[in-house]
Amino acid sequence: VGKELTGGQESAILQLKVTVQGTYAMAKTTSTSRTRSTSKSQPPPPKPFNKDVLGIGLCTLGAICLLCLLWKQGGVLPEYIERFLRLLAGSGAYTIPVLLFLLGGMYLRGFQNFSLSRSSIGSILFFLVFVGWRHIHVLKPIEYWDNDHLVTAGGWIGAMVGTPLAGLMGHTISYVIFFAVGLVGFLLIVDRPFIDIMRHLHHKTQEGVSS
Repeated sequence: VGKELTGGQESAILQLKVTVQGTYAMAKTTSTSRTRSTSKSQPPPPKPFNKDVLGIGLCTLGAICLLCLLWKQGGVLPEYIERFLRLLAGSGAYTIPVLLFLLGGMYLRGFQNFSLSRSSIGSILFFLVFVGWRHIHVLKPIEYWDNDHLVTAGGWIGAMVGTPLAGLMGHTISYVIFFAVGLVGFLLIVDRPFIDIMRHLHHKTQEGVSS
């Protein structure tokens, strides 16, 4: 009986080994196929030539927008471009060509991924504060305006920022909020604590008084 029991155990162990080896081989094959399918599904990285073309195109578009804003051109299309930019951002329309120049320069320098740094966030806050302030400062009452008014104020972006803020908080509190947000944007741009900036200004003031 002992010998028959030992033979059964050996048979069970052998069958278990075969099962484990088959499972391992199947899992390895599945993993390999998944890896191949994933590598095939991923798009190839963009060629440097394509990035150069895109960078040159963005810089050219920024130059065209800036020329349309600065000087009156003879063609028909520049007039529509200027109108669109001023409707979009009003007095802050000049920041749009600057943004196009920055994006084009990043592509030309070979940046693969774009991420918002502190300086970028601070610049965006400054822009929103400016166009929102222009909207509630120029248009009174702010509830009644049309496209001709937006051109001299903060554009549609300024209207989307300034109208709900002034409607909820009033003009005076809105100015306080704009000042606070602008200060935060300034701190993000310079990337220094507020107390360090105050100490630096105090030190420069003392130097100016002593001299």
